[in-house]
Amino acid sequence: MSKTLQDGEVTAYDLILAMNTLRVSNGLPPLVEDPIINAVAQATAEIMAVNQMSWHIGNVSGRLQSAGYGGGAKVWATENFAVGTSFTIDQIMLAWADPDHMIPAVNPAYCHVGAGVAKAANGMTYYVLQAAYVSGKSCGDYRPPANFTPQPGGSPANPGVPQIIVPVKVATADEDGKIFHVVQSGQSLWAIAVAYKTTIRDLEVWNNISRSKPLQVGQKLFIPSSNTEGYATPTPVGMVKVATPDADGRIIHVVEPYNTLITIASAYGVSVDTILRYNAIQADWPLQIGQKLIIYPGNITPSPTPRPLTPVE
Repeated sequence: MSKTLQDGEVTAYDLILAMNTLRVSNGLPPLVEDPIINAVAQATAEIMAVNQMSWHIGNVSGRLQSAGYGGGAKVWATENFAVGTSFTIDQIMLAWADPDHMIPAVNPAYCHVGAGVAKAANGMTYYVLQAAYVSGKSCGDYRPPANFTPQPGGSPANPGVPQIIVPVKVATADEDGKIFHVVQSGQSLWAIAVAYKTTIRDLEVWNNISRSKPLQVGQKLFIPSSNTEGYATPTPVGMVKVATPDADGRIIHVVEPYNTLITIASAYGVSVDTILRYNAIQADWPLQIGQKLIIYPGNITPSPTPRPLTPVE
């Protein structure tokens, strides 16, 4: 069983509002919350939490279609997930700032959205957002069955989250090549950070501000870039941290969030089949956060084969 969320923690509604904020910033209409997608997203979060999974379950389109979304028509869908302890909406949206996770915010074909949040026994919280559309139909043509009702968290649950979606218009560089953003009403640090492809931490450091204090309308923020002296490019989310060999030359990798067999194998320069063989696992088994995988068994000296005794001996 997944644990209950506490007051003040990120809710499913927060995820939907945040993604729609970015979508509107890209000149697209907001996604419409769908009760079926909500239910599937919540079930997904709970399954991942119970099994402490490090990666997606898979086939989100098929799971939504099986649940009734699309009324039997072909369904296209995408899924974002994040996992961590005490995540803020800022941290989640920054983790989703890469092209694969920005599909719901930039692809005009998507119409509907749902989200779910569940806490695992190890203290990790799983956040899942799914977006979908029905093949061959415009966004207004499909309606969910009347017997579905929104899940808890599908309505405003955090009064601290702005209810007004304010697009972030990216500013151009001035004569000195520097970029400054003027804060508009309803804009947040994470929305500004994602729009400029930087991080909240960098905005704090370069502007001597703290995320604990709300931004002021008209406040001017310096936006660091790769051309800014002293600026370090953010480490991509999901990058595999390679373990070092122990005294016996053995290499053990501890699975972290967003690790997959393919990314782990690529990081160590080995094949997926090698990892499967060393660990007696199968490719379709989900990895668990904290799971230890043998990458290289070490410098094993084979035991000598006993020499047969001669008749004299």
